[in-house]
Amino acid sequence: MSEEFNQQEYSINPDDFNKFVSTLKEEEKSEIDRIITRYINYEPVMVEAAIHVAVDRGMISYNLKERLLNQIRLNFSKKVKAVKKANWENNNAFTGYVAGYSDDDILNFIEDPADIVIDVYHAVLSEAKRRDLISPGEFEKTYHDALNSGGKDEDILRDMIKYRYRGFNNNEYQCDEK
Repeated sequence: MSEEFNQQEYSINPDDFNKFVSTLKEEEKSEIDRIITRYINYEPVMVEAAIHVAVDRGMISYNLKERLLNQIRLNFSKKVKAVKKANWENNNAFTGYVAGYSDDDILNFIEDPADIVIDVYHAVLSEAKRRDLISPGEFEKTYHDALNSGGKDEDILRDMIKYRYRGFNNNEYQCDEK
């Protein structure tokens, strides 16, 4: 894969970013967490604002912020699916994010992953395995099942294009659920 890619294929309008930061500062921690763990359902500017707010509130470190943004930007890119997956499977930034979850939260995500993004789910499973909440075999089976049931990259890209510019201009900041 010699294809080059721009890690941030979208531009962030500073005014939009600041408006989202102002709005999200008033939101509950659970809403910030929802945006971060389901980032593919939101506009990139909102996701970046949520991560900024998470740092300001002390929910995550600045170092984790940078790792999350790199991974999220890569996943928003048009880079080949297998390359993206190999990148975050080996060094999933979300493992640092979900490390702050309780055992019950982790088990609830495993039981009902709802619409969290696959790399977040991988991190949840990795953390559960690290804490001995699930066995390595359960990790492999559950993760394999999740990969096989997930949406195709083409579907995700189509949905991103469909929803990318919808929210902010209509005074809504969350895209439709899938």
